[in-house]
Amino acid sequence: MQVQGTLVRWNDERGFGFIQPAGGGEDVFVHISSFSRSRRRPIQGDQLDYQTRPGRDGRLQAVRVSFAGAAAAVGQSQSGLLSFSVVVAGSFLMVVVGLVLMKLVHPAVLAVYLVTSLIAFVMYGEDKSAARNGRWRTSEATLHLVELLGGWPGALVGQEFFRHKTKKLSFQIDFLLIVLTNCAALAWLTAPLRDLMLSLIN
Repeated sequence: MQVQGTLVRWNDERGFGFIQPAGGGEDVFVHISSFSRSRRRPIQGDQLDYQTRPGRDGRLQAVRVSFAGAAAAVGQSQSGLLSFSVVVAGSFLMVVVGLVLMKLVHPAVLAVYLVTSLIAFVMYGEDKSAARNGRWRTSEATLHLVELLGGWPGALVGQEFFRHKTKKLSFQIDFLLIVLTNCAALAWLTAPLRDLMLSLIN
């Protein structure tokens, strides 16, 4: 039977929490793996639809959990953010492909962006997993270094896909500065195009 309730406690690092049933009664344990087709990470205060079954300790736990009402709308919004991140990262890489085809940058530049982006995406996934399970974390300096070396498109997608580092303002400011610095460096590498544009203006 489907039940409704409110997520009153949630430990995002460990991926579990407790739901308070709408009809009252004992709080119900819920694990992140029980969320069906989840588009985002749960947060305290979410309204949830779920079913229950006895856990290993005999106490009820939630299964087949889904977001209800406004929480579901937030999930759709965050899914849109992921799509936006994919579009931004993909568009940038297509620009680099265009620069290579016009012989304005060496093909190795594109290879560096692709490889470091893949590395950055995997690193975000591993760091999120380490945060949940209490393992050794990847330092922010290491993440930023890979982004600066060309991995920022993969990092952008990884942040939204894994819901990692998106709420830390200082990290996001540093990330934005790295993106701008990296784009400026790419522009410097394509100086012939810049000179051509200046000559057309003059």
